Amino acid sequence: MYAVTCAGGALAGVASHLGYFIRGEHHTAGPKLLPLYFLLYGSLCLALHKFQDFSTSESITIVSCIAASYFTAMFTSILMYRAIFHRLGKFNGPFLARLSNLYHVSHLGKLDNYKVVDRMHQEYGDIVRTGRHNFRLYYSMLTISGPSNLSIILPEAVPVVLGPESKCVKSAWYDMSLPLMSMHQCRDRQTHDKRRRIWSRGFSPNALRDYEGRVVKYTQDLLQQLSSFSGKPVNAAKWFNFYSFDVYE
Repeated sequence: MYAVTCAGGALAGVASHLGYFIRGEHHTAGPKLLPLYFLLYGSLCLALHKFQDFSTSESITIVSCIAASYFTAMFTSILMYRAIFHRLGKFNGPFLARLSNLYHVSHLGKLDNYKVVDRMHQEYGDIVRTGRHNFRLYYSMLTISGPSNLSIILPEAVPVVLGPESKCVKSAWYDMSLPLMSMHQCRDRQTHDKRRRIWSRGFSPNALRDYEGRVVKYTQDLLQQLSSFSGKPVNAAKWFNFYSFDVYE
């Protein structure tokens, strides 16, 4: 019986990867999926105990066997896909970065991601599959979010990726502030265009010319204040915050 239940759990694990996790984005679903797994675990234990006359310990053993088979098969399927079949597989990069975000994170020191990526480019070239230095590593691990980032240092890639005719969309990184979302973080092109049309009036040539005097005045004030600290330590962040509030109030 255990062999049959474990086989069923394994098939469900592979099916959940190929039918769900491999499709679309699930990087924000971690807090919902984890409680769901625990709910299913408890419900199966209760169902076996109530309706199949298994003891409590037998029910827990059977469901634990199913769960272990499910997660083992699912993660095996995920790793095989990332290592062999992933659509970014043709790009160079550390092999372990193909498998898990943890590879990239494990190489980070104190805010030195730029150094890590620079070393990768020196070794692997202008386009490197880096894994993902995810702002939500916790969510990423829970939702089977894969290492799907490329680091590109080719100047000609800028208009292709960021130009007005680009077919690219913003990555999941821009969801860092959900449920809050600035115009810059908006990933839906239509929603972004609607919000941009409202803001664009404030950045027209005439509007910017009218605003120039204010910027110049407070820039001069900032330079004067910083000059007064000549030869002394200064909290530049504090003064630039003052400057920002004066200019944009």
